[in-house]
Amino acid sequence: MPQLKELTTSRLDLAPLAAAIERVRREQGLSLRQAAAHLGLTPSTLTRVRQGKRPDAEALAVLVAWSGVPIQALLRPDDPARRPSPAPERTLQRSPARRRGPLLASSLGDR
Repeated sequence: MPQLKELTTSRLDLAPLAAAIERVRREQGLSLRQAAAHLGLTPSTLTRVRQGKRPDAEALAVLVAWSGVPIQALLRPDDPARRPSPAPERTLQRSPARRRGPLLASSLGDR
């Protein structure tokens, strides 16, 4: 059973995104506040990303698109030790037709 810490640990590495945001911001001659306003985000969102904190999904999408960093570049390699155990396989058994209503039974080919 995965521990709570394992479940909350992010697979996102925001360092490449933070560096790209800084580069694009400087290339465009924008202050942090100007860049945030241009993107429709708050300055604190950009600051949090620079600190390695995860933005929400919408902000992440905006920042990835603006910075040109592919989302795949932000994913840490998968650690097999952190993968949840696969659920046991179950075989589905059909219930006897008499338990089904006539509409369901006819749609399943039971007579």
